[in-house]
Formats: sequence, C-alpha cells, structure tokens
Amino acid sequence: MRLGDVASTINRIQSGTRFKIAASAVVVILAVVAIVWYAVQNNAPVSGEGGPDAPAAIAPSSPADTTAPANETEEARHARESDHRADAEIAAVWEGITSQRTSSVGFAALVLVLTGVSLVVIWIGLGLTYLALVVVGGGLALLLRVIPATKGAAPIVGGIVFLTAMFTALMQAARLLLSGTGPVRAIARNVLAESVRLKLSLVAMFLLIVGLALLPWLLEADQPLRYRVQAFIQYAIGSSFWLIALLVLVFCVASVAFEQRDKTIWQTMTKPVAAWKYVLGKWVGVMTLAAVLLAVSGSAVFLFTEYLRAQPAWGERADAPYVPLNGDRATADRLVLENQILTARRSIEPVVPEIDPKQLEDNIQRRVQEEIQASTAALAVDSISDTDRQAMYDAFKDEAQKSINSAFRYIPPTGVQTYRFEGLADAKARHKLITLRYKINSGANSPDALYNVTFVLKGPALVTKQAALAQTQVLQLYPTAIDDDGSLTIQIVNGNTETGVANPEAITFPKDGLEITYSVGTFQANFVRVMLVLWIKIGFLAMLGIATATFLSFPVASLISFGTFLTAQSGQYLRQSLDNFSTTTNEGKTLVFNTIVAKIAQAVEWAVRTYADLSPTRRLVDGIELSWSSLAWGSGVLLVWTFLLFAIGSFALSRRELATYSGH
Repeated sequence: MRLGDVASTINRIQSGTRFKIAASAVVVILAVVAIVWYAVQNNAPVSGEGGPDAPAAIAPSSPADTTAPANETEEARHARESDHRADAEIAAVWEGITSQRTSSVGFAALVLVLTGVSLVVIWIGLGLTYLALVVVGGGLALLLRVIPATKGAAPIVGGIVFLTAMFTALMQAARLLLSGTGPVRAIARNVLAESVRLKLSLVAMFLLIVGLALLPWLLEADQPLRYRVQAFIQYAIGSSFWLIALLVLVFCVASVAFEQRDKTIWQTMTKPVAAWKYVLGKWVGVMTLAAVLLAVSGSAVFLFTEYLRAQPAWGERADAPYVPLNGDRATADRLVLENQILTARRSIEPVVPEIDPKQLEDNIQRRVQEEIQASTAALAVDSISDTDRQAMYDAFKDEAQKSINSAFRYIPPTGVQTYRFEGLADAKARHKLITLRYKINSGANSPDALYNVTFVLKGPALVTKQAALAQTQVLQLYPTAIDDDGSLTIQIVNGNTETGVANPEAITFPKDGLEITYSVGTFQANFVRVMLVLWIKIGFLAMLGIATATFLSFPVASLISFGTFLTAQSGQYLRQSLDNFSTTTNEGKTLVFNTIVAKIAQAVEWAVRTYADLSPTRRLVDGIELSWSSLAWGSGVLLVWTFLLFAIGSFALSRRELATYSGH
C-alpha cells in the first residue's frame, strides 16, 4: 500500500464518529485511572517519615496535659486550657500546610489539561495524527535524555512539542467554533487565517512557545524555592501578557488600516456589511486568537508552577518534599511559599482611633475663625464669602485628618504605639497563619541603617526584629494571637526592649507600610481570575487598535494605541509621581505650568486608574487575592470603555467612503 493510501485510510478512520466516541471514552478512563493512582501513591507514607527527620506534628495535649491536678487553682486551670487550645490551633495550622504534600490538585490539573486538549484533537478529526506526533516527539525527548550531552534539552524539546501541538489544536477548534454563516463569523474566521499568514504573528507565537519552554530551565537551582516560583510566575505571566498585547495591538491596527489602504476592504463592505458588524467581526477574531494564546501560555505557567511547588524546598529532604531535615514542622522556605505566594491573601489595615467629633469640630471652627480674622485684616475687608469660608473649612478638615493619620503612624525613639486590626475571625476559625507586613521610614532612609523594632503580642510575647529602612518586612504570626472577637492588638516599640537600645530617630509607617494579610482562597482559583482579567485587558486593547485604525493611518493609530497602552500600564507609577510633584513653591506661591501639568496628569491617571489598579500579575506574584468583586468592577469598567471605543470605531467607519469606485 502506498504512503498516500495509508494517510487516506488514517484520515478516514480518525474522522469517523465511532472512532471519536471510542477514543474519547479511552482518554476519559485513562484520566480517571491516572488521578486515582496518583492520589493513592501520593498518600502512601514517605520512607522514613515519622522518624527523627519527620516534622514534629503537634497533637492535642495528652491525657496527662488535660488532667487537672487535685490542688489546681482557677487561674492555673485557665492557663492550662489556654495552652491546650493554642497547641490545637498550631497543630491545625501545620496540618493545613503539610497537607499540600498529599494534594493531587497539581497532577489533576495536568491530567485535565491533557484530557481537554486530547478531546479537542479527537473531535476535530486529528486523533491518530497527534498520537503519531506524541510518539515521535516523546521518542526524540527520550533519546535526548539518554545522551548525557543533551540530557538538559529533553524537557525543552518536550515542552516545545506539547505547546505547539496545543496551539495548533486550539486554533483548529477556534476555526470550527467560528464556522457558520453571517458576516461577523466570516470576518472573525478571516482574522484567524490572517494571523497565521502574517510573519510577525508567526514570530511572536514562536517566541511565546519557545520562551515558555525555555524559561523554567533558566531558573537558578541553588535559589530558595519561593524565589524560583516567584521569578517564574513574574517573568512567564508578565512576558506572555506583554508579547500577546503587543501582537494584538500591531495586528489590529495593521489589519484594519492596511485593508483600507490596499482597498481590500471593498470585498467586504460591498456585500453589503454594516460598519458595526465589520468592527465586531475583527474584534471577535482577535479575542479568539488571544484566548488561544492565553490558554497555551496560562496552561504552561500553571502546570510548571505546580511542578515547582512539589519540589523540595530549602531544608527539606531531597526524596520527600514537605518533610524537613531538622525535624521542625516546616522550613521557612516552605512556610513563605505556601502562606504568602501560592495562595490568595486578603489585607487588613489597622483601625485609626476615633477622635472626639465635637472636639475635632471645635478645633476646625477655631482655626477657620482665626484664618478669617487674619484674611480680613490683611485685605482690609469686613467679611469673606461663604464659598471662601467653606473652602477654608474643607482644607482644615482635610489637614486635620492627615495630621491624625500621621500621628497614628509615628513612633518617637523608645516610644510605643498600639495598633488594632479587626475582622480576623475567619483566619482564627480556619487556623490560618497571618502575616504582618511592615515598612518603616526614618530620616533620609539610609540604605545601610538597621533599626531594632519590638513587637508586643498577646501572651504577652516579645519579638524583636532588625529591619532595613524603606523595605517591606514580614512577621509570621499564629492565629493564637487573635482574640476571640476576631481582633489582633500589637504594640510596636521603636527600639529593643530586651537590651534597652533605642533607635537614633523616630520611625513612621507609610500608608501601605503596615497591614495584616491572611489566606482566604487558593492559588488555583486566583490564577483563573487573573487570566480572565488579562483576557479582558487584551480585549480593551484590541478594540482600541481597531477603533483608531478606522479613521487614522497606520503610524498615527499605532502611536495612539501604544501610547495609551504604556500609559495604562504605568498608571500606578503616574499616581506615585503625582504625590511627589509640587505645584507650589516653599513660600506657597502657585506654579502655573506645574499646576496645568498636574491637572492633565490627574485626568490621565483617573482614566486609567481601574486598568492599573487590577494589577493581575503583581497580585499573583505576591499571593494577593483578586476577588470576584474586584474582577467584576474592573471588568465592568473596561467593558464600558471597550463599548465606547466600539461605538466610535463603528461610527467612524460608517462615515467613510470605502467602496467608491475611482475609475482606475
């Protein structure tokens, strides 16, 4: 039989419905078997666990601990019961951390991704073709692994083959999804075909796939596991988003602008096709392409992050992750990784103590009267207008509030300040470790200065830390420090109370320099929300490129689109710059030019605030929760902007003479 006949027979078999049903059933059965097998194997006792190197899990107090002595006083009984509850809470905390070793979430996610891709491949009629590709690619990877000189290249080749196969399968599935009648679908299908034809798109896709395959193996193996995980997430997610966003912007602007320049848009608009359908079709096609690219990159990042999570951290046994060498319950590396990075944390700021409202009002009114008397005397007038009076009142009230906040975050040398955090009942009930994040400023924030700071906790317990200035530090706390009402009270001393050594200057906590964080969700759910936000952001950028290209030339539309993108990405830096941008002299004289610049910058910062505040990559790297409410609000605002751009693009395109025959 000739090779062509063999290929024809294989194609006929893999395109048949019976084959698709049978192959799908086999894939699903294999997936279930793999997950069950992994769960059984992973929950088997680790060799040596429970010996001297195993974590000393805190069990509830023994009968000897719970049996009250015959002559025990009431005070001693309360102390013993308190210690018993503390031991139980600490045991629950460590049990939650070490349970990650027996978790099958990462492996199950890998199996589900492979199963999903396999089902897509089967139902688009390429089951046997991809099976052959897997055999050839896997054989090549195994061959490279056997040869010592090429052993390191084996996982890279395997990753490139997997990501390429996944991208090709999803693109084919996207074409089938957009199949059917109607101008919107037809234009969207043409966008997908055009993205493959353009060399720029192919180069970007190649860089994305090869970069994601290479990046995991460029990490320093001698670094703590938490640093490797953070570095991988930051570079992988950040570079993938930037590459996809830039590709989308260039592609959208070029597709619309060049079709008008080359008059190929005539073939579409003379059908006839409404302008809004043309714009919507372009956007749907680009969003489908972006979804495919984000699915490929997101799957690669998520799966390798789970792979890294299952690796031994610093201080753990090489053959048994989560099992420390020194017998402690968990290493510092594992503790930070599980409670600050691979999680979804919520932050709580300290409660500013309330000031007597009547006293505050009296002080403000007194200052207003003093200012009015000084103004009338200087201007030689009898009175001032109600508008000026209200402006004075608002200014003094704002100044008073800032003064209260500044005093609350200020601690003089050897001084002490009490901070109370509320709303931690959930963390106590769920036995979650809490993290105090603090950043201290003092004087000029000398980079070589180290300040001693003492924290007085419930117990009482003293913890003294050396902290560098203007750098965020963390202090892990057990939920036992939380009171029964869900509040946490911490006294912070500017100095070392044990040695009596004071710091040379007062310390202050900036606005974001003192907060309590605790886990409220999982890394997996947070990852899904982050990828959804990235897709919505790209949707906004895609409509921006399409809308500007409907009435501007390629260079001008590109300049506006890229300028808007860079401005939106740097929104938080713009806000920080505005805080330090002066619009008055030291004598209080207004700088006109600086004021105009500040007003313009404030308007730009307001326009991109929601886009910048979402910060999905930073949240994922730092383990900060991207809540569904934040997702809904941010997505809603971006969708409104997207709809406005859609309306602008549709209106601009409808007013253009695109299909007028020139006679040449």
